Amino acid sequence: MIFDTNLRYFREPGKPAFCKPGFETIDFPLETHTLAQLLSAAEREVIDARPRIVSRPFEELQPRIRLVDLEHVRMGKTMLPQEALAVPATPGRRQRGSVQAAGSSTLNAASWWKLAPRDALLTAMLQQQKPFRLDVIKRVDLLLRPTEEEDAYELVQLMDKTKGRYVETLFSVVDKSKNHRIPDAAVEGRGITPWGQASYLDALAVLADELEMSLTDCARRFGTVTLPENDNGWRFHPALGFSKARS
Repeated sequence: MIFDTNLRYFREPGKPAFCKPGFETIDFPLETHTLAQLLSAAEREVIDARPRIVSRPFEELQPRIRLVDLEHVRMGKTMLPQEALAVPATPGRRQRGSVQAAGSSTLNAASWWKLAPRDALLTAMLQQQKPFRLDVIKRVDLLLRPTEEEDAYELVQLMDKTKGRYVETLFSVVDKSKNHRIPDAAVEGRGITPWGQASYLDALAVLADELEMSLTDCARRFGTVTLPENDNGWRFHPALGFSKARS
């Protein structure tokens, strides 16, 4: 059983709902967010990968009213030569977000073999236009460091400081107001328990013993995390990890 739509549809009505994950954007919108209308009976009753693998002819795709067609259109726009693709508008509607027709200068994966080598391969033009796995989010390095008594741990921010020819790592304990430890009761329920090792200190102690290291040195080597920078800090639970805290 699945819901007929998702929470984003209710939280942000009028905006793309099937995204992150999903292929809907402002330029590629869906006319409805009801899965009963977006998916055919066969796609709902038999859950497998065939709709994702086998595409109808591009001229028959309806990316505004069929969820599977939207994915194929987006993938085609990203991967295939654009002059080979043309998605007609839904009858009676103006098509928005369709694949661009012949003559388009859109850069995508096909540009590597479609453009002349002097334009595509021998310059950095494509890399500048489409950086691979571009990540512009500022991040911070943190350490889950055992306290002096080694019966608890604290969140510490790591900062590198140049000192002559050397780089010195400074440790700054994160303010408790920015370190929001989620209570165990908030992630437990009837028949719900973590299946993995949820005690960081227990797991760290076992690893430190196996490697014949001190608990602190073991934490410095294996107990670091890199998180998106956030003025409000982070929410954390050993079984679930970290997420950005809201104000």
